Amino acid sequence: MTTRDHPWPAGSPCWADIVVADLDAARAFYGPVLGWEFEVGRPDNGGYLVGMLDGRRVAGLTTPAADGPVPAAAWCVYLATPDVAASVARAVELGAGVLIEPTAVLDRGTTALLADPTGAVVGLWQSDTNPGWTLVDAPGAPTWSEVFSHDQAASLAFYTGLFEYTVRDLSGGGLTYAVLDVGHHPAAGVGAYGAGAGGGAPAAWTLYLAVDDTDATADRVGAHGGKVLQEPVDTPYGRVAIVSGPSGEVFAVMHPVA
Repeated sequence: MTTRDHPWPAGSPCWADIVVADLDAARAFYGPVLGWEFEVGRPDNGGYLVGMLDGRRVAGLTTPAADGPVPAAAWCVYLATPDVAASVARAVELGAGVLIEPTAVLDRGTTALLADPTGAVVGLWQSDTNPGWTLVDAPGAPTWSEVFSHDQAASLAFYTGLFEYTVRDLSGGGLTYAVLDVGHHPAAGVGAYGAGAGGGAPAAWTLYLAVDDTDATADRVGAHGGKVLQEPVDTPYGRVAIVSGPSGEVFAVMHPVA
């Protein structure tokens, strides 16, 4: 378990949120499945809720803008940056598209939303009073984030051009995968889809949430309106299941190896 009340290092995943049409259904799912409580995260937007564990922020949930379309529900991972405007400019140089220009969120910080060169959507967060999530690697809290695409080389070129990562290649056994380190700490993974994913699988980030018991959590997912997309399996890093919430949003739950 790690707690943090100051900004995360540049390039580190530091927040995740989701836009859903039915916020009540999302609360009724994530509360019992992961043990979250909720508080209003932005006084100017009562539709933005923050999932909390022991008084610490772990993720956000919100509804679409009243005058905008309802996007497909998907968890968005945000990477920390000390200068969001400079990071957006650099991302554009590296071939990214800008979905949301840098936008101040009260006194909390400044956000932006990008589509990387492979099409994966990723957020940026420049902290002011709010560093992002303040609890990780505890049951119900984020524990890992990774992006998969059909062109891992393009993904690596983009993210290593955007932030000062050290790359560790962990490919093997038919899997193409690298870990991006910030300093001496693993920050995120970058992988390539295998042939079984099919050419139509969209490039995307996946949020992993830690749990005490992967099998029991998968059972709760099904009991509260979600689906188990990949039954629990053992990996070198923990027991993992891929699931979706009531709006179809995909994420992973994992009981990490001690």
